[in-house]
Amino acid sequence: MTGGGEDALQEVMEAVGVEAFVVVSLFSITMWVHLNHGDGGLASLIARSAKWSSFGLVVEPQPWKCYKSAQKRVRRLNLSPFPYKLADLQAKDPDRAIFDICLQREALFSCGWSLGREEWGRALVMYFKSASASLRHFADRMRFEYLLKT
Repeated sequence: MTGGGEDALQEVMEAVGVEAFVVVSLFSITMWVHLNHGDGGLASLIARSAKWSSFGLVVEPQPWKCYKSAQKRVRRLNLSPFPYKLADLQAKDPDRAIFDICLQREALFSCGWSLGREEWGRALVMYFKSASASLRHFADRMRFEYLLKT
């Protein structure tokens, strides 16, 4: 989201009295942003998501093989190519690139937890703003699941 789109979101949030979302989720979007806006676009998406979230971010990064498939599909269908070719992207391992942006290079979040894999085998990761909040959340959830089983 650039310029006007971000401004429009901010206007809506202000109109309804919301400063931030509790959790922002990025499902099946990171690859498209990466291919259309490069490494900087991916980092910008995650930074904006961190800004809009008070608690955390759930990400489902597509594996590199999906990037290759998307480029082949575009060529096969005679569509306009993506602005960034795979060779142009520095981040060849999307999982690692997102991890680096969230926890190391940009340090937007304090910790991340693997939530497992979805039906296509893609990783689901939740990044938390506060390590103590994430531990409380998972401890409460584990207690809740234990109570459901007993």
